[in-house]
Amino acid sequence: MYVFLDKFFFIFHALFIVFSELSGMAVAAIVAGRLHAASTAGAVRTGFFGFAAVGAVLLALFLGNLAALGSARAVVASLLVGPAFWIGAVGAALVFPLVATGRRSLWPGADRLVILGAVVLVGVLAFRYAMFYSAIAYLEP
Repeated sequence: MYVFLDKFFFIFHALFIVFSELSGMAVAAIVAGRLHAASTAGAVRTGFFGFAAVGAVLLALFLGNLAALGSARAVVASLLVGPAFWIGAVGAALVFPLVATGRRSLWPGADRLVILGAVVLVGVLAFRYAMFYSAIAYLEP
């Protein structure tokens, strides 16, 4: 049990690091989009795809650990943090950058990176909200 909890906290910290990197990439995307910096925009697209892919794998491991510990309801199904987690953290911070950077023809335009960065920033904030308030949701009946 203690070894399992140790792995749980390792994945939790790694997940926070990946989401912090995603927020940094989001700020870089907003700046690169506003300044029309082509070389920075290419690097930001690559970074978004890589960090979102790593974040998706770590999030799957994190949710698997929560389910094994019997604590997944606090994050996944709670009315307090469930919608922010699924729409914000999973949808806006992980799935949207994977889709938007993986298929460039899906959404053409110069302001694409600005909007992508803003959506990812909202998703990262939703992830932090969900993780912070999941302890409160766990105590709810």
